[in-house]
Amino acid sequence: MNSNRNQIGSKIRDNSDRAKTVVGVFVCMIIVNVLAGTNCLMLYSEYHGNIAGRLAEIQSSTQLALLMLFAGLTLILFVVAIITFLNWFRRAYYNLHQFSKQKLSYDEDMAVWSFMIPFINLIRPHTIAQEIYDVNYDAAKKISADVPSKNNDIISIWWIAYIFLGIIVYILTSIGGEDSIDEIIDSMLYLGIAEFIEIPRLIAAILMVKTVSAIEAIVYRNRMRLNEPEDKIAPLLSEEEE
Repeated sequence: MNSNRNQIGSKIRDNSDRAKTVVGVFVCMIIVNVLAGTNCLMLYSEYHGNIAGRLAEIQSSTQLALLMLFAGLTLILFVVAIITFLNWFRRAYYNLHQFSKQKLSYDEDMAVWSFMIPFINLIRPHTIAQEIYDVNYDAAKKISADVPSKNNDIISIWWIAYIFLGIIVYILTSIGGEDSIDEIIDSMLYLGIAEFIEIPRLIAAILMVKTVSAIEAIVYRNRMRLNEPEDKIAPLLSEEEE
């Protein structure tokens, strides 16, 4: 039994650093969203309906330069966020496959592919995230008394915000044109609103990651403790190892 316990423990990998990285990137995105949204609304307020004869002023304005800077930062952070989040998400599902007694819904690679396959990406990431949380929570309850109350809504809140607020952001960023300086200035209102709507999406994601990660950490710490009583570890072993 001791060798089985050590084998399981060696397979499970710490995911807390990846969770902290994801949260840090999302916080940076929130800061950029606030700054970019404020800048867009300032541009709109300053020049909307008052563009005639001010083209040179607009083109050399600090707000326009900041707009380009924030656009670049947003793109960079978006790419980093995708990479760091998927790394965390996949490892969470990988760890689940290492200790879960029950048969899981999908292979561990589906944690990544579920976000990329059309139509499937509308449902399956939520299903996998809920499974990660539920199975980890059940495991944590069996091996530790220091487990917070289960948050049954956090995964759904995250996913609803991700999908529906994402649709609103897409619509807002599609409004307006780029054929003239007038259209660009007019579109700043919608872009500014879109930047602020992104914030609750990111907050929901941060809360989801922190909630899941807290339960993951309890399971990981207890798995690594070699002096854990056998009767607490045994129920979590896979059927083959039992």
